[in-house]
Amino acid sequence: MKLTLMLLPATFVLAWVAIGLGFALRNAPIFTLASLAGVAVWAAGWLRRWRAVTTTLADASFVAVTALAGVGILINAPAILMLVAVVAALIAWDLTHLDQRLRGDKAAAMRVERADEIERQHVRWLLLAAGCGFGVAGLALTVRASLSFGWMFALGVLAALALSLTLRYVRQGQQQK
Repeated sequence: MKLTLMLLPATFVLAWVAIGLGFALRNAPIFTLASLAGVAVWAAGWLRRWRAVTTTLADASFVAVTALAGVGILINAPAILMLVAVVAALIAWDLTHLDQRLRGDKAAAMRVERADEIERQHVRWLLLAAGCGFGVAGLALTVRASLSFGWMFALGVLAALALSLTLRYVRQGQQQK
């Protein structure tokens, strides 16, 4: 559980700092203050170990960071900072829920076997997925192409099939262990 306890605060702070920095660079002080308030509220709940509130704060924080990133894009804040913020918030949200499942009230009532192994495997897949998503989104920020609706639809179907096959492959690999 040390890995989650190390990554969780780092990703939440990274998300809120990236949002705040993006708005500060656009000279939007109200949104910069909102980002500071967001990290302060989350940190207070996490440091006090409010387990019941922490997942709610993580949910609210993820929604707030995503909404603020959308506003940032609309006011021409640096898109890369908005992307970093959303990816970091997604990682933090996922790790909060993992921590709750492995160490929450229900987990305390029953012992979770191989929790460290579960955590390592989960974090490995999470970082792989986040890295791939960040890479593809970063590529989308730099490459501009116009496609007709037919091509976009075909690419969407291809992406859905690739995701389906990837998930099937991962599940088969997990069942064989």
